[in-house]
Amino acid sequence: MAEGDNNIQMEWRVHLARSQPRRTAYTIGAILLCCGIVFVASSNILLAGICGLLLAAALGEFLFPIHYRIDEKGVHMRNLLSFRFLPWSDVRRCYRGPSGIKLSPLRNRSWREAFRGIHIWLPADEQERVVDLIRALRSSQGISIKDEPTDTTVENDSNTDTR
Repeated sequence: MAEGDNNIQMEWRVHLARSQPRRTAYTIGAILLCCGIVFVASSNILLAGICGLLLAAALGEFLFPIHYRIDEKGVHMRNLLSFRFLPWSDVRRCYRGPSGIKLSPLRNRSWREAFRGIHIWLPADEQERVVDLIRALRSSQGISIKDEPTDTTVENDSNTDTR
């Protein structure tokens, strides 16, 4: 992790596949099985390759390392296949779950939350430091971190946006 001198900043990398070797083996096996089924059904190696690429892209957050950066502007998340940025001004809800912190741009819980916002996987050795940094950056804007995702987690009363 690196911390900037002039601004509050933290950077780290999480590789879920490396930390869960059994699940990684099952995942890669399932991808290869699907590619094999597509190849046997279609006799087309290109179609089987496209199937493998699509499955790897869908599982990219698990298979490839995720790089996080938190600074005074917001949270940056990138991996091999994607880049996402969520500015602090767009964060409406923030809660801590068993695997990390979810920053959501939605005021209320919804099925859309799985596709919006950023889930921050916390490194085991730096969990409290990351949580403290997010609290420090968010306290000036009226959002705090809750421990459970409940319907009463809305913390930002100054914004009336109901995206």
